[in-house]
Amino acid sequence: MLTLPAFSPAPIESLKYWWFILFPGLALLITTLAFNLFGDGVRDAFDPRADRT
Repeated sequence: MLTLPAFSPAPIESLKYWWFILFPGLALLITTLAFNLFGDGVRDAFDPRADRT
């Protein structure tokens, strides 16, 4: 007789704590985007050879 494996309830229980992943992920996304935009602004301001069209 074939029996099915018993899976732990951990994946279903982890759905109750979705903010443990969401908020740090959003913080990383916003920080990375801010540094990229800041770097683009610094490059545009201090690179005299850049083609500004």
